[in-house]
Amino acid sequence: MNHIARRGKFLFVLLRVDGGGGGQLTPAFALIRRLVRRGHEVRVMGSPALAQRVRERGAIYVPFQLLPQPTPPPGVMVEEWIGELFAFACSSMLTKDVLNNLEGTEVLVADCMIPAALFAGELKQVPTVALIHMLYHWYTEGIGADVFGGVAPFVEKSRLELGLPALLGEAPLISQLMDSATIALAMTVQEFDSPLKRTHSNLRYVGPALDEGATKWYRRAGPWCL
Repeated sequence: MNHIARRGKFLFVLLRVDGGGGGQLTPAFALIRRLVRRGHEVRVMGSPALAQRVRERGAIYVPFQLLPQPTPPPGVMVEEWIGELFAFACSSMLTKDVLNNLEGTEVLVADCMIPAALFAGELKQVPTVALIHMLYHWYTEGIGADVFGGVAPFVEKSRLELGLPALLGEAPLISQLMDSATIALAMTVQEFDSPLKRTHSNLRYVGPALDEGATKWYRRAGPWCL
């Protein structure tokens, strides 16, 4: 993607999951840190809980304005309020919030669990990266596609409100959403994933984004798991 080969302006839209999960932030922050070090301007939209971590990596924090990210009540796990999280991640109001911050943005990078951000890139026709922080097959064609298929009613409602065409293909909804991005950036190695049933022309396996304490990623000649 030649937009990344020169100094540019990036907008990340991230989701913090309270009460469970949260591993999606590690590769995102690793990429943000690297982009900042290379001289790019990086802004990050997210909940206030992310502000300090964003600034520590030299990026500019941008809070959600039109629709705050919901948080579970004390003692409630994410699985028990997943409907609220789905509604937020697909909301047309969140799309409008992202649109309000796209001025001057050259590359939009969206957590793969935030369809609303992908809608903004589609509407504004900004090069958009869907950041896949899990196994691509599991998420788009496997069990995960069924689990996250629960976003369908929220996706349909928001796309109607935004004037976007409905997603009516035979492929799982999550697969169609990832295919809609300019690039689907899978933060794993292809050999570790399961064979895909379909061709995804925008898919790029780039390997894990390592933390500062790590040095290099080595591809083993032997088995991945014992």
